[in-house]
Amino acid sequence: MQNPFELVVRIMWSAFKQTTSDWADIRNNTKVHTFYWIHEGKGIFYTNRRHDVYQGMLFYMKPGTPMKMESAEGAPLAISMILFECCELTYTESRWHMPELVHQLPIPFASRCKGSSGMELDHAFNQITTAWSMGNPYKELESNADLLKLIAYLNQPALFPEQQDVYSVYLKIKEILEIRYADMQRGCR
Repeated sequence: MQNPFELVVRIMWSAFKQTTSDWADIRNNTKVHTFYWIHEGKGIFYTNRRHDVYQGMLFYMKPGTPMKMESAEGAPLAISMILFECCELTYTESRWHMPELVHQLPIPFASRCKGSSGMELDHAFNQITTAWSMGNPYKELESNADLLKLIAYLNQPALFPEQQDVYSVYLKIKEILEIRYADMQRGCR
């Protein structure tokens, strides 16, 4: 996992969208990270499979993930959307290092948040989408800070315990594969 103290974000676009019952759309911009928070309604999101969507769901899409979306008949979706870039900026040995793009945050693709967690996320997404204003540097800075707070909140192990366990197993497997690949590369020279 990236060190949350080393993350830098910049919101590229943020909005609240109240859809209609016949609404359908595709995710066109796949070069940025995206959050979709479902305030109300029902629908279907399609990636490589179908995802039923309803109030209190959070979708995090890493860059490069295509998606088609549609509202359910009679229950239009109300969605907050945040598209952002993210990099890691480390500071060690009394100097700043070059920023590195973050390709994926350790947040599950789809999750449901209920109770106080759901209310906190609902409030956070409302706050960001209401405050963000392209071209207003003060509002952009404030919204970026709120997005960092949201990402820190979403990185709490207690929020998505089952996904965090899976992600830590993934990271361990990735580390082992990288070490073995590096050993093979050294042996082939």
